[in-house]
Amino acid sequence: MEFAGATPSTGITSTLVNCGLGQTEADCGASPPAGFVALIQRGAVSFAQKVDSAMQAGASAAIVYNNAANGPGNFSGTLGTVDDNGAPWIPAISLSQTDGEAIAAAHPATASAFNVVMAWNYDSGTSMATPHVTGLAALILGKNPKLTPDQVETIIERNTTDLGVPNYDTKFGWGLINSKAALAATP
Repeated sequence: MEFAGATPSTGITSTLVNCGLGQTEADCGASPPAGFVALIQRGAVSFAQKVDSAMQAGASAAIVYNNAANGPGNFSGTLGTVDDNGAPWIPAISLSQTDGEAIAAAHPATASAFNVVMAWNYDSGTSMATPHVTGLAALILGKNPKLTPDQVETIIERNTTDLGVPNYDTKFGWGLINSKAALAATP
C-alpha cells in the first residue's frame, strides 16, 4: 500500500491476529501479543484507519484483504499520508478476498508479511511510452503484416485519445494510445 512501511527482505513473521474490519484497536482483541501481524478485511473505514487501529493494538504489520469477490484481487490502496500523525506506518499489504478468507478460515498460528523495496521506478515520458506504443505497433502488424511503418504510425496517431491542446502538442504528443480504436481501424 502506498506510504506503508517496508519490511526487511526476510519479511516480518509473527503471531497472526484476525482484526475483522479493523475499525478500532479493540477489533484486534483485548490483549493481542506484541508485534503481531494483523489480518484485516477491507470495508467500512479507510485503509489508514484500519492500519492505525492495528498499530495502536501493537501490530508490526497489517494484511488487508479484499471484500469483493469480483473486485480487484490484490489492490493498491493508500494510507493517504507519509506517516500516522508523526509515527511511521507499519508495513501493510493487500490480498485478494479468496486468499484473505482462506487465511482467516485456516487460523494459522503465525503469518509472514513482505513489503520489500524493489528497484522499480515511477517514470514517465518517452521512456515509458515507447514500450506501449511498440506493443500496439506489434498488434497492428500482427493483424496486417503488409502495412508499412508510415501506415502503422498513421493508424496509431489517428486513433489516440487526445490530451491537452487539440492534436499534437509538446506535453502529450498525439495523446494516449487507444489500442482498441487503433486495431478497429487497422485494415
